[in-house]
Amino acid sequence: MNNDKNNSSSFNDLLSSGLLAIFAIVVMLFSLDLEVPGSIYTAPGLLPFVISLILFVLSFILAINSFKKKIIFNFNRDTFSVFLNDQNRRTLFLLLLISIYIFLVGLVNFELVIPIFTFEYRLSSFQIISTVMTTIIVKNFWQKKTLTCLVVVFLFIEILSAIFRYGFGILMPGSF
Repeated sequence: MNNDKNNSSSFNDLLSSGLLAIFAIVVMLFSLDLEVPGSIYTAPGLLPFVISLILFVLSFILAINSFKKKIIFNFNRDTFSVFLNDQNRRTLFLLLLISIYIFLVGLVNFELVIPIFTFEYRLSSFQIISTVMTTIIVKNFWQKKTLTCLVVVFLFIEILSAIFRYGFGILMPGSF
């Protein structure tokens, strides 16, 4: 029993190190793609690159420690059932949704101007994408009716967006 627990722990460590390494490499590649306005020391991609490089090294150390346990990986149904329990499935689903959210915010860019009496309300793609994706996440974890989740998330995001845009003068992503 103890060997099975160590085996699943080593498997989870190895899997986690692989996912962290992939994430770190993707962030490093994207950070290299950013423009360098002045010197290399003022490049906007420098900090994400350094942090991702450190994350990659740490994931490599985690993989080495996983193999140092000298446990033979028995890839059977029990090994994967430890990884695919309900909590881990929700976590993977959350990671997938957050990844989709980040890519959508970066790719989709529009702004709608809605005239309200003497005031022009600006609705950006960021607000719409945030509302949809956060509603899916809240629905998954809160497990209330979809309309209830949508109303709560919509009010929350619109109030925060209005505070930042009109109160602090900070533009939302996707704004022109």
